[in-house]
Amino acid sequence: MDPNTQAGWDQYLKEGKTPNGVVVSQRFWQCPEGRHFFHYDYPQVVADEIIAYWEDVFEYAPLLARAA
Repeated sequence: MDPNTQAGWDQYLKEGKTPNGVVVSQRFWQCPEGRHFFHYDYPQVVADEIIAYWEDVFEYAPLLARAA
C-alpha cells in the first residue's frame, strides 16, 4: 500500500482511555512484501499477528469490563 493510502486510514484508527485509565487503540498492520494473497504466501506472519491481537484483547478484557 502506498504511504498516501495508508495515511488515509489514520482518521479511522482511534486511541482513547477507559475510565480506569487503560489506553486502548486500534491498529493497522500491513504484511511486509504482502499483496492480495499475503495470507496464503505468509501464513505464519499472519497467524502471529492475529495471535498477538487476541492476546491483547484477553489482557485488557477484564480491565475494560470493570470500566463499563
